[in-house]
Amino acid sequence: RARGARASARLPRRLFSRDASRATVAVSVSTGGSSTVLVETDAADDDDVVETRDESRDEPRVYVDADRVAGPRLADADFGEHAAAFLSGNFQPLSQELTAVVETGGLDEDEDEDDALERLAPDGSFSEVFEGFVGIDSSLSDSPEEMRVVGRLPAGFPDGKFSYVGPNPKFPREHYKKWGTGPDQPSLGFGEGWHHWFEGDGMVYAVDFTRKNNARDDEKESRSRLVTYRNRYVRTNSWHDELEASTRLFAPLMNASGESFLPNAVHNLFRGGYFLKDSANTALANYGGKMLALQDTMPPWELDADSLETKGACDFDGQLPFYVPFTAHPKVAPDTGHLHFFGFNPVYPPHISLGALDGDTGKMSDVTSLWHNAAQGATFMHDFCVTAKRIVLFEGSMNIRPTRMLGGKHPLMYDPKQRARFGLADRDPSTGAVVGDVRWCECSCAQMVYHFINAYECEETGNVVVTGVREDGFFHGALAANGTRQWIEEALASGDAVPRVHEWVIDPVSCKVIGERWLFDDVVEVPRINDAFAGVKNRFAYAGRVHGSSLANDAQLKFDAVVKFDLETGRSETYEHGVGRYGMEQQFVPATNGKDEDDGWLVLYVHDEAACAVACDETRCETTASTSTNAETGQGQEKKPNTLGLERAPRSLCDAAATGNTECVVLDAKNVAAGPVCRIALPSRVPYGAHALWTPAVDEKKTTAVGPALAAASKQESSAARAARRAK
Repeated sequence: RARGARASARLPRRLFSRDASRATVAVSVSTGGSSTVLVETDAADDDDVVETRDESRDEPRVYVDADRVAGPRLADADFGEHAAAFLSGNFQPLSQELTAVVETGGLDEDEDEDDALERLAPDGSFSEVFEGFVGIDSSLSDSPEEMRVVGRLPAGFPDGKFSYVGPNPKFPREHYKKWGTGPDQPSLGFGEGWHHWFEGDGMVYAVDFTRKNNARDDEKESRSRLVTYRNRYVRTNSWHDELEASTRLFAPLMNASGESFLPNAVHNLFRGGYFLKDSANTALANYGGKMLALQDTMPPWELDADSLETKGACDFDGQLPFYVPFTAHPKVAPDTGHLHFFGFNPVYPPHISLGALDGDTGKMSDVTSLWHNAAQGATFMHDFCVTAKRIVLFEGSMNIRPTRMLGGKHPLMYDPKQRARFGLADRDPSTGAVVGDVRWCECSCAQMVYHFINAYECEETGNVVVTGVREDGFFHGALAANGTRQWIEEALASGDAVPRVHEWVIDPVSCKVIGERWLFDDVVEVPRINDAFAGVKNRFAYAGRVHGSSLANDAQLKFDAVVKFDLETGRSETYEHGVGRYGMEQQFVPATNGKDEDDGWLVLYVHDEAACAVACDETRCETTASTSTNAETGQGQEKKPNTLGLERAPRSLCDAAATGNTECVVLDAKNVAAGPVCRIALPSRVPYGAHALWTPAVDEKKTTAVGPALAAASKQESSAARAARRAK
């Protein structure tokens, strides 16, 4: 672990919570006040604490070493190279659930914005511009938490909820060693099985933005907001069953060897009730009054959009057939508003099922099945597109071949001999059901796409234009159980399969792919657009830039920047999060009464591994980075921080310990390179996860609208359940 240059201070044991996994410490910030934060540690080790003293203050400041990367390194031999990486750093599981609220301040009478910022943040220093302290409604932790807001939410920023979901294993890390060596795990005696990131339990992390007193955008009070953060596990059947058993019930499949895959799958069926674990850890959707947590191979789980409590598995009032999973990436048709989905079943046919939902009536269309030869296997599908006229499917070169297990290989592999292809399906505008047969159009070679940007019909030619991040098996190799770093290093060096923005042009008349080209060289993933342009021609796209050295050296997938792509001009602009700061998927939030496609903001979580952003004061970080060279004079000059104080941090803190804080960051979508307009320091770390969702307040109200009696009963049951858990 990282050690400070100063002598260690002994932290009283009374400051540790009962599970000895969190500690409460006092931290003074530039306002001179005192606040309370909770940071996470691997264990309650006295020598993990470093004391620093500011001579201008009487009281010492104490920081706890919560740098997850600097903790005890997991051995590849015990966990596998992939699992060791994805159980460390900010991928390490977060055990606490909590709710916290902060109020952002408005302007005083006769005070303009510049005066307010000068009053609250003198000289542009990083400080607690606005502060709130509330900790409520936590089912696993009663400890109060704190949030801080730096900057301000801009005029026109709407009310709504920013949500994010990702895998977050619920047991201590020793449970995720090679299968059969963890606690209470039976050794099946066939090959090896290693934990895969995708198999972790789903957790949702949400920030609500709510105006006070129903203020309008043109009123001063509109700048006064309640910002609420909460995180909750998605309590699926698998989550409950494993928690009751106090151990993992599902043997690994994603990173199982060829010899162990089938025995593991059969074991899972008998011990856990499913071949695959039901995790609901991949994506979120809000449609027809339902907030849904999604996973490729399982039905969705409905959440309460306010509390994030799990309501239960969702089959849309019995309309979703039991054998049909629900895609992680459903799409809304731009002309009808229907929500289209496909269900990919990797175990048994039909392997693909297509359907649609009517948000007004709640009625589901007829489900169309695409059959594959069960003995031959199926082609893996993760994403698709819906245009103003049709559904656009994609079968890449990742396929499942059961016969591979006979040779000791995993059934799911990237197959360079299988050409990728697009499937065009017409749809009934009244119901959304598929009309006629799917017409398949082959690409020029083997390809793979996990996430598409958009698809639309060109007005001039009638051709279908598709954009997405093409990666040709890159992540299948990058997330393999072992040999990961070497594979990534070679892949990055060759540059052939790295994920980049790509375009396809399809002639729907001849059913041929008539154009393929790379659009940008940036290595990116998790692309998003202004969702109002889904299915029609769009100009802008936004994506996270993959941090190559984290992949090659640490086998961890991190994003060190946000890139805005202009698909018309071929230009791009980039905002880099800063040294040791890594972002997650960004979500476009349209401005109230916005006119242009990029009128709005990007909201995302950014995790700070360098401890140079949140827990800092007016003392600048004494490093070489604090000066820059004037290009004209060649003279060194002091590097000034921006108004949010990104350059400021105490040197002792940077040297001693990373606090591991996460922020909710707001970027101006029209000027991404300018950096954040607002940063919200969250009360808890948000582990790197999967996908995000923005839900406007009007849609969120639809989701949580229930009768008074039902609402009261639900509240009573929730309180009783929480009381029982705490008593236990």
